[in-house]
Amino acid sequence: MSLRGTGGSDPTYFGKEVKVEMWDAYGTDTKVGPTVRYSLNGNAYGYCWTGTYPYHEHYFRLVKDWSPTVRVWGNGWASAS
Repeated sequence: MSLRGTGGSDPTYFGKEVKVEMWDAYGTDTKVGPTVRYSLNGNAYGYCWTGTYPYHEHYFRLVKDWSPTVRVWGNGWASAS
């Protein structure tokens, strides 16, 4: 997975972090691997989760706990290998 934070609804977003979690959606949702921090500074950062299960649906959870009202945006991609 590669993410890049490119903007925010308030200039205070720059340099803050979002946390990204990987979850296995099969049966009871189960967190997979560590929580990874991504800096919102315009640079792309990547991480590869291990321990995912073949033929299971997985999803990412993005957590921004420093402000409930500031919106952030960016781009990125995820792939299975």
